[in-house]
Amino acid sequence: MFANVSFFLPKAPRASYKCVRVGHVRFPTATARGRRPRMCVNGLDSLQRAPPRLDENSRRALWKRIFHLEEEVRRAVEEERFEDAARLRDEAHEARQTDRFVYLKQALLKAEEAKREEEIQALREALSKESPPPVEHAVEKRTGPQKKDTGRKASDTRRSAFPEAGRKRGSRHPKPSPELSAALKRLEAAFGSTPNPAPASSQEAEQRLTNVTDTVDNGVRVRVETFYRLEDSKPEAGEYLFGYNVRIVNETSKTIQLVARYWRIQTKEGLVSEVRGPGVIGKQPVLERGEEFTYTSACPIKLKRPAAAGELVGSMEGSYRFVTGALGELSFEVKIGRFGFFI
Repeated sequence: MFANVSFFLPKAPRASYKCVRVGHVRFPTATARGRRPRMCVNGLDSLQRAPPRLDENSRRALWKRIFHLEEEVRRAVEEERFEDAARLRDEAHEARQTDRFVYLKQALLKAEEAKREEEIQALREALSKESPPPVEHAVEKRTGPQKKDTGRKASDTRRSAFPEAGRKRGSRHPKPSPELSAALKRLEAAFGSTPNPAPASSQEAEQRLTNVTDTVDNGVRVRVETFYRLEDSKPEAGEYLFGYNVRIVNETSKTIQLVARYWRIQTKEGLVSEVRGPGVIGKQPVLERGEEFTYTSACPIKLKRPAAAGELVGSMEGSYRFVTGALGELSFEVKIGRFGFFI
């Protein structure tokens, strides 16, 4: 549903590391001792570690792979495959570091922050001899106007409300990174937003809260049941992962399509996060009268202090947007009752 599981899958270091699989998550583990210190020696160490210059064909192939990885990250985020998204993100980052221009540019920024004058001068001279990535300008040109858009417009949804089976929405070309970056920031923040004071009756509401909700709104039944995924959690660090099973039943007399979702997640500490996106798990299912659609997704919760067994650590509520009509011109909301995440 959203992209924020990266604290379960830390970034993979660039050197002398291997990955060990623990459950469904891969954690990097150091293998080599006496690693080369990542610090400047006489302002030249960063240059000595810089990757070699690639020929034109190899460089274009590299950036083609990078954009493919970023597109895969975006798709994984939309489909709520957050472990895959984190892994692919790290692969794209590692691939970028093999481009000499990108490496030198980032090294220069770090040197400027640390005010290492000798290193700054050496890196600037080396950078002046390199050319920007072959696609960098095109990416900036494409991403510029999209920064104002953070979601799908209603008109875009209605234009093709009932796609053919197997047909994917959107352009065949990789979408540039603003949406991807925003999604990954949500993924990495893991609900790192500002506290939202709960109403005075919140304690009573929490006492009545369970891990199941079953509501009917506008003729659509939505049942959600949550479960705790201990094997993918880090209780000692206050990091918890919950799964939830969803069952959607069309009890109307019309054909409908689920085109968008909205979730409001609140932790027991009062942190609130809102998530919006097209469809669910990368799909926009069409439901005939009486048909149902089921799926399973996950939601991470991060607390400042570990919670006790059986304790409520957070809750979630939201809505789905559906369209109906011959051209999908009519839309309506289906509210989803609040449910809790219990250890």
